[in-house]
Amino acid sequence: MITAADFQDLLDRLGEDLESWPVPQRQAAAELLRQSGEARAMLDQAGLLRRALASEPVRAGAALTERIMRGIQPDPAPAAEPPQSLRSRV
Repeated sequence: MITAADFQDLLDRLGEDLESWPVPQRQAAAELLRQSGEARAMLDQAGLLRRALASEPVRAGAALTERIMRGIQPDPAPAAEPPQSLRSRV
């Protein structure tokens, strides 16, 4: 039998479709799932994550995009003061 940590590692590497797992790991996972609510929750979370990643991305509206872009633009450099030698002549 595998541990919950081993099961999480397999989920991370192989995904939540147990049918695609190699037979020995699939059998061990099925046994763990029958006995462990924690493992069932891990499997549910893996499915939720896959569906979230597969969904359409959320797009920001044009106004929001413009505000964000303005916010990341560097401020224009302040006018440089003339060197000390030139200031005394003015």
